[in-house]
Amino acid sequence: MKESVSDRGLFRPKYWESLDYIDDTKVERIAGETARSGTFTCPTLTVFKKAFALGQSDEEIRSRPDWNLMPPEDRKLYLGAREKYWAQAASEPRRMRYVEVRNRLVKAIADSGGKIMTGSDTPEWFFGYGWTIHREIESLVAAGLTPYQALAAATRNPAEFLRASKEWGTIEKGKRADLLLLEGNPLEDIRNTARIEAVSVGGRWLDRSERERMIGEAAKRLGGEETS
Repeated sequence: MKESVSDRGLFRPKYWESLDYIDDTKVERIAGETARSGTFTCPTLTVFKKAFALGQSDEEIRSRPDWNLMPPEDRKLYLGAREKYWAQAASEPRRMRYVEVRNRLVKAIADSGGKIMTGSDTPEWFFGYGWTIHREIESLVAAGLTPYQALAAATRNPAEFLRASKEWGTIEKGKRADLLLLEGNPLEDIRNTARIEAVSVGGRWLDRSERERMIGEAAKRLGGEETS
């Protein structure tokens, strides 16, 4: 098939048949060629996995802190798109194959020495800025990367891609002191990246109470009233 489930192709049921023709040996070969070419890869696993393969219940969507920071018109837009998509969604085996192939490709690129970066694609599909980068780090680990590789994908690799490694990306003397103080070791459990005690950014120290105050204020400005 010439068609695929890339981007808008996800909304075309016929295109999902392309997953039936994927050759796993070619996935490995493509991954190797991608790594050797020096290409940086930003797979965006979380949004596509949750929105188009696994699905999201109303309860799950509204229970996230992101929901409170989405303008009502954006909520309405994505609720409508979600309803349209799932009214003609692909079969569960094909949707699980979609997740499997994407995970396999990401791990194979990393195993081949390629550079992976965490991109959250927010604020798409009820996934807001800030929170979703942590979900994406978790998705990389779920795909088979080590916690260290996932952390590098969110810090060092983007700095290298932007040719800014001398300024940020790692903790070193003389670099920007934009840091997170965590309550747990992310190398032991990658979910600890979301257990933020404080943030150092732009010369400011933001403790938990200050961050919560700022998020609350943003929710008042952006979230508005709940949509029916």
